[in-house]
Amino acid sequence: MGRRGGLDHLVALELDALRDAELAALALGISLPVAGEWLRDRDAPAARALERRCAAWGALRERLTRRPVAAPVVSDVTAAVALLSPGLAELTVEELHVVGLDARNRVLGRARVARGAVNQVMATAREVFRPLVLIGAAQAIVAHNHPSGDPTPSDADAELTARLGVAGELLGVPLVDHLVVARGGYHSFAQAGELLAPRGRRRRRGNVGMGIGIG
Repeated sequence: MGRRGGLDHLVALELDALRDAELAALALGISLPVAGEWLRDRDAPAARALERRCAAWGALRERLTRRPVAAPVVSDVTAAVALLSPGLAELTVEELHVVGLDARNRVLGRARVARGAVNQVMATAREVFRPLVLIGAAQAIVAHNHPSGDPTPSDADAELTARLGVAGELLGVPLVDHLVVARGGYHSFAQAGELLAPRGRRRRRGNVGMGIGIG
């Protein structure tokens, strides 16, 4: 399509490929002739009005750039899996990731704390909780993958969950779930009622604490 039509065809073009008048027309929503006149005589009354509109666009863009993006909320197991499974489930070696949540289940941060072999990953409670403490997390979700495609947890996975549950209670950052993700699905220790409650009691099935429920 030629460049002598309306402005619609300009939207599909790379900005670097546009001439000055075309870029001004697209940005300000004006015709190409008006944009060309504005560029030729920036002191004309009409040009000063367009200059003001251009400055307003720049100010709006700066505000939108500074505006913080709303943090995702992990309010159930489904949301936790949606956050952690993509990418992690397809890896060919095991990795252990942690997610820190605030008291309202909003994500504060995520970190990979260990990378292992095809069928094993090891991490200490210190390695897991260090990034969570640094960001001031109120709750923790841990996830690791099974490259085999089978999310069934091993005895070692259960032992790690128990250790992290105890450490989290001591640090004031309770573990609200441990997910095992794989191409064949996922296993949630919280959903299965396999998390330790305070003082070593088993949590009831579906009670994963701090507002996280069965998905």
